[in-house]
Amino acid sequence: MPVAFLGGLAGQLYRQFAVTVTIAVVISGLVALTLTPALCALLLRPEHGGRMQRAFGPFNRGFNWITRRFIGAVDLALAHRLLALLAFAALLAGAALLFTRVPGSFVPPEDQGYIIAIAALPDGATLERTIAATERMRLLMKDNAAVENFFIVNGFDLIGGGSKANAATMFLPMKPWDQRQQSSQQLAQEFSGKGFALPDGPRWSA
Repeated sequence: MPVAFLGGLAGQLYRQFAVTVTIAVVISGLVALTLTPALCALLLRPEHGGRMQRAFGPFNRGFNWITRRFIGAVDLALAHRLLALLAFAALLAGAALLFTRVPGSFVPPEDQGYIIAIAALPDGATLERTIAATERMRLLMKDNAAVENFFIVNGFDLIGGGSKANAATMFLPMKPWDQRQQSSQQLAQEFSGKGFALPDGPRWSA
């Protein structure tokens, strides 16, 4: 509920979401305190007859079958503790192996053969200062063997989609994969590291 009273852009973005979640929680609480106990009193009787027996009979038999199989599996594991521990250790090892091999992001990073870098200087910075910052960055990266060329758009904010004197966008097409040793992810890390080291205060993201 406090999120609905946030100010600024964040408050505008989250207000409807906060109100929706609050109303949903209130309705869920009312249902849990009123209708759910009455429904449980009807369904959770010791015995059902007639239509209720025919409706819930197959479910009860299936649930009892699963319960018996689960208890049997637990008894088997207790009877062979060493094998159960070894199987559990193998399961942990397989999970650790998958954790190190499978990409962690929803969409694995892919080398597209180029990177896009965004520069954001402090508010009030002039266009001449932005040009000087991007030129220094170009000089720092010009000797990189993986970069084909540079294309710089000073005064354009790619993220915001507008013209800003304190913003710049730099496109770095890379050489073909068989002519370079560095991936686009490695180039982006190098670019960001050198950008943060500049003394003029621009924030670079690649």
